[in-house]
Amino acid sequence: MFTKVTLLAALAAAANALTISTPASLVECQPVQLSWTDGTAPYYPSIIPGGEASSAALVTFDTQSATTYTWTVNLASGTNV
Repeated sequence: MFTKVTLLAALAAAANALTISTPASLVECQPVQLSWTDGTAPYYPSIIPGGEASSAALVTFDTQSATTYTWTVNLASGTNV
């Protein structure tokens, strides 16, 4: 299990602000559902280092039109995101 989870899923939307539902925890090699509301598709979700909003993404996902995405966590346990 990740020791610190401050999930900052960087989702860029065309117009409106987003509300991101942050999972309570992440477990390496296990699926987790990422979700968000508001905004306007397309969405560009990514996982960035915790506390480093301007850093390069650790993981990027394909462009999404839906407001949920199931991700099988592919980061090492203990990674702060």
